[in-house]
Parts: sequence; structure tokens; C-alpha cells
Amino acid sequence: MNKEILLKSIGTWLRSLLTYALITLPSLFFPLMYIISMGYAIIWSLPALLLFVLMLWLLSMLHVTSELKFYLLLLSTVGIVFLCTWGAAWQFSGGQDVWDNYLEFVLFPIAGMLAAVLVVLVRRQALMEVLATPSFSHHSSLSL
Repeated sequence: MNKEILLKSIGTWLRSLLTYALITLPSLFFPLMYIISMGYAIIWSLPALLLFVLMLWLLSMLHVTSELKFYLLLLSTVGIVFLCTWGAAWQFSGGQDVWDNYLEFVLFPIAGMLAAVLVVLVRRQALMEVLATPSFSHHSSLSL
């Protein structure tokens, strides 16, 4: 795996966490809720980071345009973050039906998804540079 892919992914992950912290700043009126929210964000973002690194690596090997690779990365980011934020909300609610009964548990996942998508869109140029360069030789690349 390319070192640049790993560094760009970690940078995107850290910026997403910072953006999430800023978006959820109004919940600081309840400091314990803010601290718990950030704890869940850090814990549940680690699997998202691993999946993001994997997707970035796989997409960098595709033989399609960088623009298409970026949109596929954006779409996969939404899916990854949705699964991870829903998992955090489900765990926090104690396994209850999160979507119907606990609106406050849905607001934090929405903030997480918004933070991730915003950061990927802001870092578009840096991520497209990574996507444009294949990770390995042409023999190990994927074609569509």
C-alpha cells in the first residue's frame, strides 16, 4: 500500500473528527453528552478509517477517470460513515430502535455524515491526486 494513501486517509480522518467536534459544539451546553459523543465518534471512526483506506487503495487501482474515482470514493464514504454512525447510535441507545424512538440519537449520526462528506469535498484535490496515481505497477491494477 502506498504511504501517500495512508497519510491522506489519516489526514482526512483527523479533519473529519475536528469538523464533527465543531458541528456538535452546540451540545456543549450538556458537557457530558458532548464528551460521550466525541468518545463514540473516535471509537466508531476507527473502522471507518480502515474502510476508507481500503476504498482509497482499491479505487486508486481502477482504470477509470479520476473524476469517477472521486465520486465513487464520495459514495463509498457516505455508505461507510452511515454504517459506522448508525452502529454508534445503536450501541448508545442500548440496542433500541434508534430511528423511531430516539431522535437525539439520530442527530449525532447526521452530524457525523455531514462532517465526513464536507471534509472529502474540501480535500477533493488532494484525494484526486492520490486517486490519479496507481498504487502498484500496471499488473496489479483493477479494470472496469
